[in-house]
Amino acid sequence: MIKRQIQSSLYQAMKEKNQKLVDFLRFVLSRIKNLEIDKKNELTDEEVVNLLRKIKVELTDALLFSQKSKRGDLFNQAKFQLEVLAKFLPADLPEEEIKKEIEKIIKENKNLFEKNKMAVMGIAIKTLKSKADPKIISEVFRKYFA
Repeated sequence: MIKRQIQSSLYQAMKEKNQKLVDFLRFVLSRIKNLEIDKKNELTDEEVVNLLRKIKVELTDALLFSQKSKRGDLFNQAKFQLEVLAKFLPADLPEEEIKKEIEKIIKENKNLFEKNKMAVMGIAIKTLKSKADPKIISEVFRKYFA
């Protein structure tokens, strides 16, 4: 389970006295715990991956803003956090795999696709968001199917 991997990395960072890593991993675990409290049960790996992707987007935005404002300290911090987060995120599906998955979804929702292609894109994003970045999914959808 991804949550357990994060917890074991936290314990390892504590042993190594890597405070920067400890702080970030505690932040991630607190976000997971808050979501578990909201849902009133333990998160699945898919839900944890979705949360980690959400944190990745936030960190990417922070990276861009710190770069624009010429804040090297914040830039380095966001960069470090993105590198740590990447260790826990599964690799994104390649474009060809995403295309195949979207084709399956279109076949399952053929009538809806004929009426409203963008509704099917929403279904595709919802289905595949734990396997690939939603931006990439929408780009592939628009490139091949829109």
